[in-house]
Amino acid sequence: MVSEAERRAKAKYRKKVKQAIVGFYPKDEELYEWLERQPNKSGYIRELIRKDMEKHQREQ
Repeated sequence: MVSEAERRAKAKYRKKVKQAIVGFYPKDEELYEWLERQPNKSGYIRELIRKDMEKHQREQ
């Protein structure tokens, strides 16, 4: 059984976390399969975004 304090803590945490949902069309199946093979999917996506941000900052 979850205590009231645990319930409040989880609710507080969920308010801080932002999520993005990505859908893959059938033509992008290879992209989806590649992502599925990554051991840390969210870390992998964050690293790709960081690299892209650095690339664009250098171009300016």
